[in-house]
Amino acid sequence: MATGFLSAGKCWETAQQAIDAFYAHSPQPFMLSNSSNFYVSIFQKIDGQWKHTYAHQSSSGFTVSGWVAPTNVYGSCTYEVAGVEYNYEAAIAAWGFGFMTVVGLWLLAKHFGVILDFIRRA
Repeated sequence: MATGFLSAGKCWETAQQAIDAFYAHSPQPFMLSNSSNFYVSIFQKIDGQWKHTYAHQSSSGFTVSGWVAPTNVYGSCTYEVAGVEYNYEAAIAAWGFGFMTVVGLWLLAKHFGVILDFIRRA
C-alpha cells in the first residue's frame, strides 16, 4: 500500500495528477448574466499551471482578470502498488517456524521435570 492524493473521486500517485483531475472535472465555464452584466469564470491550464480566469462585461466595458488557481484541492488516500505481490512462501516459513518454536517450548516445559530427573540419576 502507498499513500496517494484523492481528487475527483480517485486516488492519484502524484499531487499534480490530483490537481489536474480536480480542475479537469470542474464545471466549465461558469456564466452568470443579468440585464446589464455578464460574468464568465473558467479554470484553464496555461504553461503547465492552472489559472482561474474571470471576465466581466458591463455597460462600462469589458474586464478580464486572472490569478493562479489554488493547489490545495486534494486529500490523502491509500492505493495498491502495482507489481508488488505478497510473498506467500516467506509468510508460510515464518509462521511455521513460530508455530514449531511454540510447540517445542511447550513440550520442553511440560516434560522439564522428566529431563531433570534423568539428569539427577545420571
